[in-house]
Amino acid sequence: MEGQKIIPSLAAEQDKTVMEKWLPELKAGVLNAQQSLEACKYVRGLLDEWWEQPASTVVDWVTVDGQNVAAWHNHVKQLLAFYDRGAS
Repeated sequence: MEGQKIIPSLAAEQDKTVMEKWLPELKAGVLNAQQSLEACKYVRGLLDEWWEQPASTVVDWVTVDGQNVAAWHNHVKQLLAFYDRGAS
């Protein structure tokens, strides 16, 4: 009879841990990932616009944070591929 009381108590304790600790952490992680993906999409739009500028490849010495347009374009494509792979 004592063993039957322990099982529901253990299940309730695990449920409490899931609800109070793991679920908020998971929700925060998902929100962070969504925000990161949206930021990548925004930057990709900016890069696409920059890439279409006539001199974007001619002036490869022009950099932002140490990278030219081709390097940024490649970086964003890698990030999007990484996040798209994780979402599917």
